[in-house]
Amino acid sequence: MQDLKRVIKSHMEKAIANPQNIFPNGDINWNFVDADTFMALNPVNETVDYYYQLFDEIAEELVT
Repeated sequence: MQDLKRVIKSHMEKAIANPQNIFPNGDINWNFVDADTFMALNPVNETVDYYYQLFDEIAEELVT
């Protein structure tokens, strides 16, 4: 689990660094970050729920 979490976090950080994923006011466009991360990892149907669980957990860690 920790390895998968590290991989997801790495892709999320890369997506957050993309200026196209930032709103003009400087806020992160989490929908775009999710789309970039999801496309990079392409989780299978059985793991989509787990992907979103980890994505939400990591997003909370990154904003605090």
